[in-house]
Amino acid sequence: PKFVRVLGHVGSPGMVDIPPDKDLTLIDAITQCRGVSRLGDDRKLTISRTDEEGNTRAFEVNFKKIKRGEAKDYTLEEGDVIYVPERLI
Repeated sequence: PKFVRVLGHVGSPGMVDIPPDKDLTLIDAITQCRGVSRLGDDRKLTISRTDEEGNTRAFEVNFKKIKRGEAKDYTLEEGDVIYVPERLI
């Protein structure tokens, strides 16, 4: 099975399976982890992706804008790691 990891301040961190018959989006993955917790910062999620040569790149995502429909949702790939940081108060 193919999967992504969701870490940090979500309801239930862990691995999320990628369905064999359709794409897994960022919204789908966060939803399966019971959403961003009240301590999580949904404006500064990080997605880390490793390419075939072993190079890892990370990019920051404003998940709040995706939820509002103001930004395009991301299609996740096998091995992606999503990290939800703590919100600074």
